[in-house]
Amino acid sequence: MQPDRSSVRRATLAVAIAATLFATTGTAAELGPDALSPWAAGVWRAMIGGVGLAIWMGFRHRPVQLRSLDWRWVLLGGIAVAGYQLTFFDAVSRTGVAVGTLVTIGIGPVVAGVIDATVTRRPPSTRWVAGALAAIVGVGVLTVDASGIDVAGVGLALLAGTTFPFYGLAAQRLMGRVDSDVAIGVVFGAGTILLIPLAIASASEAFASV
Repeated sequence: MQPDRSSVRRATLAVAIAATLFATTGTAAELGPDALSPWAAGVWRAMIGGVGLAIWMGFRHRPVQLRSLDWRWVLLGGIAVAGYQLTFFDAVSRTGVAVGTLVTIGIGPVVAGVIDATVTRRPPSTRWVAGALAAIVGVGVLTVDASGIDVAGVGLALLAGTTFPFYGLAAQRLMGRVDSDVAIGVVFGAGTILLIPLAIASASEAFASV
């Protein structure tokens, strides 16, 4: 069954809004306290977000049916969420907000398309190939022309751009068995749990910056 046009438009709008909000996270981190390290900022962002999602799920009164979850996807999504927090903010700190964010956003859809083609075993469309090539060329031009580019920072941005399509895939797979907000909450919750040791280690740094 194909989705109707109104559903497609709503989904496209939601993606556009999410991408816009996503692009502000690097700026927020850079404008935050100088004493807060990039990885601590990422860890505590995940902790606050994870708690917020848990409260939202409780408010909606949608108990998670643990037996319905495929824990392989939960674990994959959790690792991807945790990996993103530890790479993206460090990349932005090294390369600057513009380069770090654009490299991450630019490479993400390319990775997502490759993952989708691999999982569904359907070849990508001509439109997707053209878009992917444009994104790759754009990222290449951006990094080559940038003065004093930090190679390690670009590498971290590429790694960050590789992680978020995986937690999107994990959430999508879980949505076949549970509600969408529950799937997203579980994936981010798993990532938050994985980051708890680092949150404890950076607690004094994080609270000192408040």
